Amino acid sequence: MATTVVSNAEQEVIAFLLRSPSLREIADFQLSPEANDRIDALLDADRAGTMTDADRDEMERYLHFEHFMRMLKIQAHARLAQQAS
Repeated sequence: MATTVVSNAEQEVIAFLLRSPSLREIADFQLSPEANDRIDALLDADRAGTMTDADRDEMERYLHFEHFMRMLKIQAHARLAQQAS
Protein backbone atom coordinates (compact mmCIF):
# COMPACT_ATOMS: atom_id res chain seq x y z
CA MET A 1 0.00 0.00 0.00
CA ALA A 2 1.39 3.41 -0.98
CA THR A 3 2.01 6.03 1.68
CA THR A 4 0.57 9.46 1.01
CA VAL A 5 2.75 12.35 2.08
CA VAL A 6 0.72 15.32 3.22
CA SER A 7 2.05 18.47 1.58
CA ASN A 8 2.88 21.66 3.43
CA ALA A 9 -0.18 23.35 1.88
CA GLU A 10 -2.46 20.55 3.09
CA GLN A 11 -0.94 20.69 6.57
CA GLU A 12 -1.48 24.44 6.70
CA VAL A 13 -5.14 24.17 5.69
CA ILE A 14 -5.80 21.37 8.17
CA ALA A 15 -4.07 23.22 11.02
CA PHE A 16 -5.97 26.41 10.12
CA LEU A 17 -9.36 24.69 10.13
CA LEU A 18 -8.62 22.88 13.40
CA ARG A 19 -8.25 26.30 15.07
CA SER A 20 -11.99 26.92 14.42
CA PRO A 21 -11.35 30.19 12.57
CA SER A 22 -13.88 32.98 12.37
CA LEU A 23 -15.66 33.82 9.12
CA ARG A 24 -13.29 36.79 8.66
CA GLU A 25 -10.23 34.57 9.19
CA ILE A 26 -11.57 32.08 6.62
CA ALA A 27 -12.24 34.85 4.12
CA ASP A 28 -8.71 36.23 4.63
CA PHE A 29 -6.83 32.91 4.70
CA GLN A 30 -3.64 32.71 2.62
CA LEU A 31 -1.05 29.96 2.36
CA SER A 32 2.44 30.69 3.64
CA PRO A 33 5.15 31.88 1.25
CA GLU A 34 6.81 28.46 1.63
CA ALA A 35 3.68 26.62 0.53
CA ASN A 36 3.26 29.02 -2.40
CA ASP A 37 6.90 28.48 -3.37
CA ARG A 38 6.31 24.71 -3.49
CA ILE A 39 3.23 25.19 -5.67
CA ASP A 40 5.24 27.44 -7.97
CA ALA A 41 7.96 24.76 -8.18
CA LEU A 42 5.35 22.16 -9.12
CA LEU A 43 3.94 24.45 -11.81
CA ASP A 44 7.47 25.10 -13.14
CA ALA A 45 8.13 21.34 -13.26
CA ASP A 46 4.86 20.82 -15.12
CA ARG A 47 5.73 23.49 -17.70
CA ALA A 48 9.23 22.06 -18.12
CA GLY A 49 7.89 18.52 -18.49
CA THR A 50 9.94 17.30 -15.52
CA MET A 51 7.10 16.52 -13.13
CA THR A 52 7.37 13.15 -11.40
CA ASP A 53 4.39 10.94 -10.55
CA ALA A 54 4.75 12.01 -6.91
CA ASP A 55 4.72 15.66 -8.01
CA ARG A 56 1.56 15.05 -10.04
CA ASP A 57 -0.12 13.40 -7.06
CA GLU A 58 0.88 16.32 -4.85
CA MET A 59 -0.42 18.86 -7.38
CA GLU A 60 -3.70 16.97 -7.74
CA ARG A 61 -4.20 16.94 -3.96
CA TYR A 62 -3.34 20.64 -3.81
CA LEU A 63 -5.92 21.42 -6.51
CA HIS A 64 -8.62 19.63 -4.50
CA PHE A 65 -7.68 21.54 -1.34
CA GLU A 66 -7.50 24.80 -3.28
CA HIS A 67 -11.00 24.24 -4.71
CA PHE A 68 -12.33 23.40 -1.24
CA MET A 69 -10.82 26.59 0.22
CA ARG A 70 -12.24 28.72 -2.61
CA MET A 71 -15.72 27.37 -1.94
CA LEU A 72 -15.27 27.89 1.80
CA LYS A 73 -14.06 31.46 1.29
CA ILE A 74 -17.00 32.26 -1.02
CA GLN A 75 -19.41 31.07 1.66
CA ALA A 76 -17.56 33.01 4.35
CA HIS A 77 -17.71 36.22 2.29
CA ALA A 78 -21.44 35.67 1.65
CA ARG A 79 -22.18 35.17 5.35
CA LEU A 80 -20.11 38.20 6.30
CA ALA A 81 -22.05 40.30 3.78
CA GLN A 82 -25.32 38.92 5.13
CA GLN A 83 -24.30 39.80 8.69
CA ALA A 84 -23.36 43.33 7.62
CA SER A 85 -26.78 44.01 6.12
